Amino acid sequence: MVFIAYAGLVTWLSLMPSAMVPSSPVRIPHLDKIAHTCFYLGFTILAWWMVSSRLKPRTARRWVVITAFGYGAMLEILQYLMKGGRAFSLGDMAANGFGVLLGVLLVSVWHAGLRAADPA
Repeated sequence: MVFIAYAGLVTWLSLMPSAMVPSSPVRIPHLDKIAHTCFYLGFTILAWWMVSSRLKPRTARRWVVITAFGYGAMLEILQYLMKGGRAFSLGDMAANGFGVLLGVLLVSVWHAGLRAADPA
């Protein structure tokens, strides 16, 4: 349920008209790309949390990567098609992908730590 709500939030934030997007009171270089990376890092971790108990780790990791990359690409294409002041951006897709890779790295390290800690 948490993952579905988070995916809904990412969708809403990605597809809302650009006129509704608040501007930051502080000028931070590449803040947009940092936000994309953070959102997809969270997306990846929550997706992993949702499927990790149902799938083998390798299968879960593969499913999460394909789903997260695909979702990010789909939202970028929808931004282009909807014309709400939003635009398709390869830079945004790269930032999404970086967030996915960071998320997979974190859950992989965490999962390896759990296996190493388990004496059985």
